Amino acid sequence: MVNALPCIVCGREIENLNGPGTDLPKDGVEFVSTGNYGSTVFDPGNGDRLKIVIHDTCLVKAAELRRVFFQGFGDIDSAQLKPWDPDQ
Repeated sequence: MVNALPCIVCGREIENLNGPGTDLPKDGVEFVSTGNYGSTVFDPGNGDRLKIVIHDTCLVKAAELRRVFFQGFGDIDSAQLKPWDPDQ
């Protein structure tokens, strides 16, 4: 069982908040993807998933560089995407 995963940005480990086997990164965010039809590297089509984690501080830095976008729940139109402001 994995107790900590590396941040995809800085590479430092992010511990699980409740110990091994949990999916609650401490001071970080988890992202999961089942792939994408347009990907040439990951689209298994069988429900397998990739998981990445990112430190909160790395996510905020990326947002300041306008590399993180927000999409409200239920907004399926990509035109609804807007730069994410962590202070809002």
